[in-house]
Amino acid sequence: HNGFVTGDKKKLVGVLLNGLKGKIDVNGSSYSGEMPAWKGNLTNKQLADVATYIRNAWGNKADAVTEAEVAAYKP
Repeated sequence: HNGFVTGDKKKLVGVLLNGLKGKIDVNGSSYSGEMPAWKGNLTNKQLADVATYIRNAWGNKADAVTEAEVAAYKP
């Protein structure tokens, strides 16, 4: 039930592609760490599958992310 995961798909795709460093606030809690970038390591299809999985695992209910949405990502 993480709004970062189930919310705006573009934000999630951006983190999967480019990684994330530093502080992030999620559901009123702050976290600081590092998420590695997966661009170049996984295909757009694989990234879409990962995003879709986490958007629907652990009780989450969110729309799927498509390969086309990953390919079309622009920061």
